[in-house]
Amino acid sequence: MQKTVSTPIKRDSEIATRVKKIAELTGFSRRYVYMVINSDRHNEDVMSLYMQLQEKENALLLEVKKLVPFN
Repeated sequence: MQKTVSTPIKRDSEIATRVKKIAELTGFSRRYVYMVINSDRHNEDVMSLYMQLQEKENALLLEVKKLVPFN
């Protein structure tokens, strides 16, 4: 009989940091920002700000990967 190993569910720290920034910039609560991201609520400003932050962070990550050789 095998034991089932339960792994704890961890939150994604990148998304949590992004949500915190958006909540501070817009004045909405973090819960509301999560609800907009999960499509439970509709707020075009919050969603566009989320997408802009995500694109900038991805572009920054790509530039760092180009500069630092990992091989």
